[in-house]
Amino acid sequence: MRHRNSVFLPLALLSSLAANVSGQTASIDAVVNAADFQAPVAPGSVISIFGSNLARATEQAGGAPVPTTLGGVSVVVNGTLKAPLFYVSPAQINAQLPYEVLAGKNTIVVNGSSPASFTVAASAPGIITYGAGRAVAVNQDYSLNSPEHPAPVDGWMTVYMTGQGLVSPPVVTGTAAPGDPLSVPMLSASATLGGQPATILFAGLTPGYVGLFQVNLRVPSLPSGDFPLVVTVGGTRSNIATVAVSGSGGPALSVVRTMAYHQLTALPDSGPDYRSSTVISGNGATIAYTYAPSSGNHIYTMNFDGSGRREVDSYKSLCYCGPILDLSDDGSKLVSTDQRQIRLVDKGVTTLLTVDTGIMGLKMEGDGRRVFFLIDRDGNILSNGKAVAPIQRGLYVIGADGAGMRQIVGPNAVASLFGSTADAHISPEFTVTGNAPNHSLGVTFDGTRIVFGARKIAGNGPDAIFGVNLDGSNLHLIVGPVPYVGHLAINSAGGAKVLYDTTSKNFVVETGVINFDGTGQLALRHDGLGNTPGVQLSCDGTLLLAFDILYKTDGSGTLQLSTVLNSLTPGSPVMNGAATRFVYSFVVPHTYSQGLTQLASLEINPAALGSAPVIANVTVNPPAIAPGGKAAAVSAQISPAAAVIAANYALVRDGLVEDLVNGDVSLVDDGTGGDPKAGDGVFTCNNVVASSKAPAGPRLLRLFAQVTDAAGLRHGTAVDLTPFAVEAK
Repeated sequence: MRHRNSVFLPLALLSSLAANVSGQTASIDAVVNAADFQAPVAPGSVISIFGSNLARATEQAGGAPVPTTLGGVSVVVNGTLKAPLFYVSPAQINAQLPYEVLAGKNTIVVNGSSPASFTVAASAPGIITYGAGRAVAVNQDYSLNSPEHPAPVDGWMTVYMTGQGLVSPPVVTGTAAPGDPLSVPMLSASATLGGQPATILFAGLTPGYVGLFQVNLRVPSLPSGDFPLVVTVGGTRSNIATVAVSGSGGPALSVVRTMAYHQLTALPDSGPDYRSSTVISGNGATIAYTYAPSSGNHIYTMNFDGSGRREVDSYKSLCYCGPILDLSDDGSKLVSTDQRQIRLVDKGVTTLLTVDTGIMGLKMEGDGRRVFFLIDRDGNILSNGKAVAPIQRGLYVIGADGAGMRQIVGPNAVASLFGSTADAHISPEFTVTGNAPNHSLGVTFDGTRIVFGARKIAGNGPDAIFGVNLDGSNLHLIVGPVPYVGHLAINSAGGAKVLYDTTSKNFVVETGVINFDGTGQLALRHDGLGNTPGVQLSCDGTLLLAFDILYKTDGSGTLQLSTVLNSLTPGSPVMNGAATRFVYSFVVPHTYSQGLTQLASLEINPAALGSAPVIANVTVNPPAIAPGGKAAAVSAQISPAAAVIAANYALVRDGLVEDLVNGDVSLVDDGTGGDPKAGDGVFTCNNVVASSKAPAGPRLLRLFAQVTDAAGLRHGTAVDLTPFAVEAK
């Protein structure tokens, strides 16, 4: 968890590493701005250091001056400069970067760790946020800015930040900023709110605090609603934060959530890609995918933003089924199978097992220590292409180092639960009708609980889902027998919830959740024959992903992730453990005949939009429409306007996008369709309508815009806005 303290003291919150009395060496993964967790950082700012073994326990400093040793932990920059420490924990430190550090490449050490390189800029402004990217800002009446407490037009507000760089007069590192005289940035500052210049009344360090930078600005003339705030210091723009404004002309529109979509790959067209698997690590930082033509299997990884793409493994396939992948929670280890061999990528590549039968389930526990797999039918272990030992069908585990392979469950125990007797070679069969290795097996983060599928009669069914502990105890039936099992999964934190995706004898596909002990079954959706919508559970088991819809597993709500006319999000994505980051395979429009898919990402409430467009200054009139009645008009400023290739609206009821009434949903900036002026960056649609059969009730107004960047990659933003409603005539 990335740590911040009270939103009112957001910078006296950030930290350094705690002492590692256990003897394990601290390891530094990233040094970032503590406001938005982005690099680079600036002198005097509050930074966050992420890594492992940084501290034995969590500790937090008191007031100023801030100590340079906390809980036995110290952080040293460039070999001599000790950083004041606000907070230390095993995975995160919050500290002040000394003012003496110069711009450019620098090094940092935590308790004698290996030096980590990081970049310092003259300024790296970051707006501190809370909730769904809202600025930690205080209105002129000293209330925290929010949709319930918007800032009035022409009033002033104070925005809290860090990353201003050097100040004048100087302040000693680790000490509180003075009130007389005030310390201000040596670089000039400016701000925009809703795309309009916002006059800065004061920009400087907050008296009495360490590393806290504040900007007092006047709210420009805007309608009521949520607007993006950007502060620039020395030519460097901050992250985008949301501010609520109270203007004139009806209720303020508030942003409920923002979703950013990015095309990650532009793979060259060399024929079909034969992609058989795409996965994202539990922490959402790493993506892995396959390219598997007949010439061999190729495995690639890259960062969530699409950077750092590299081939990590390639090998000749022993079964032309397409490789299936899984990642450890931190993305550092990868396991793959082509249904005949299991290969592990860590610091190198290791073949863990080769067989002449089917490997029909493959999962790595989140900590990366063990790999679990299903052997569907009896066969042999191979070495150099020759059988060296028999292997019985069943559920197996093997260490990531290749040691300790053992069978957890065999055919006799499963047959007993089916009420049958195991035959000599194939029945019961350790697979399900869904027949995909990453859909027939699930394990918890620590591997202590396992769910798997099996068929009573090989190749025929019926299917069932079973649960068992790592030591082989507590084998029990969870779901079934049923005609078909499509998908199954278990939540990685604790393993209390199990996802099931089954087909009944009436050919109805049911997707839902059930407790690991087989109680509390709850159906969340039903589909027709041929559908297998269930994909994943969130780490805590509170959310289930089916197709492109997140379901709360208590049945209390849904959220559809895609929207109309979004080319980046067809089909079913995969997601991280927090259910905030998703990866889709999609086909770029007009290239459907090539058989080539690209990858796209989606992030809910991202810290920054990156190349995705900004949607701001949204107005809708009137704020309610009648079923089959008169249309409302919606307008929004979208930037960069010149790059927009599509903009549209949709109505969202109970988390789901409603069917379109007609195709006239586009927002345009060409002087037609109610747009008052062509080319001014304000896009308008005067045809916001509801079906004559639409039930009355509240809605979210979802606006979506898509742009192309200089490289031709597509990026999109969707914002869900309230209040809006369908009201009976």
